[in-house]
Amino acid sequence: MIIKHLDQAKGGAEKILCQVASHFATNGHSVSICSFDRSGFKPYYQIEERIELIGLGEEKADKKTSPLIFVKRIFSLRAFILNYNPQIVISFMHSSMAITSLSLIGTKIPMLGSEHIVREHYRNKPIQYLMLLLSVFLSKKTTVISESIKQSFPEFLRNKLAVVSNPVQLCPFQVYPGRKKNNVLLNIARLDPQKNHMGLIKAMRIVANKFPSIQLQIYGEGPLHEQLLNLINELQLGKNVFLMGTRKNIYETFLMSDFYIFPSHYESFGLSLAEALSAGLPAIGFKGVEGVDGLIKDQFNGLLVKESSNNYHALAVSILELIENKSDYDQFSRNASFTVQEFTEKKIMAKWDHVVTCVAQI
Repeated sequence: MIIKHLDQAKGGAEKILCQVASHFATNGHSVSICSFDRSGFKPYYQIEERIELIGLGEEKADKKTSPLIFVKRIFSLRAFILNYNPQIVISFMHSSMAITSLSLIGTKIPMLGSEHIVREHYRNKPIQYLMLLLSVFLSKKTTVISESIKQSFPEFLRNKLAVVSNPVQLCPFQVYPGRKKNNVLLNIARLDPQKNHMGLIKAMRIVANKFPSIQLQIYGEGPLHEQLLNLINELQLGKNVFLMGTRKNIYETFLMSDFYIFPSHYESFGLSLAEALSAGLPAIGFKGVEGVDGLIKDQFNGLLVKESSNNYHALAVSILELIENKSDYDQFSRNASFTVQEFTEKKIMAKWDHVVTCVAQI
């Protein structure tokens, strides 16, 4: 299995790779994970101890990939793969799929790609998008998260695509309706423009004016940390909004929270959102956002804001509505966990088994 960066990486795709790799290792397959991290790297997420970790040991994997580094990675990865001679190579995310597909040219080793983002991500990245299309073309098969993402690809490539949703590790406990509320809102996401934390913090200024004791706890790290901290100070929200860093056991955060806010501009699949719903936390997100309104069912397990994701005033109105309406909150909490039953690990790993078996036999 190939991924660009796994050394202490905390993203959703990295978590899924560790789950999938562990699944195959547990079921008796010999599994190796190769990244462009330095040798001796440690994954943030738990993996099965029998899995071999290989770092190709060159430049920092999270630095911008220059054309020279790109070419070097193709040749170093090709040498590694030819030495191991695996039955199948599974490459996660566009950042490694292009390198992997090119490194396998001329070999008979099949590649299964796994794309984890939506077309919107490539709006201003035409070269990356072209490399993604090339990777899919060269692959035997590529998994995507949803049918709508599959349909966003050019028609001539769709027969190369298989829909496999992300597996959700269901929360081991339920946040029971009717419990005493803590006045705590929760968000777990990388601190990145895509996740719309700026809009969420601005919405909190409106919410805090009416409920001065309300708290928003944001778990995650990313390039916007300083900007978000400055905005919190500028809006005088130091007693209301907290950047909490990362936490391995996110389930404990659900116990301390009342509901989950997920204001992303775009998503392929809101993994942390699904995990929060599995715990019984009602959620709020924006209607029309891929990977959000497939999980949040308006007036069933939460609220969908029917305005643009740039409209933080509308987001604030929905937050206030859920705070003030206890009967809706309790009913949404009861319904929340039912939403994600189709994404259990058992069901999704069965799909992975099927796709991998088919690709290995091509």
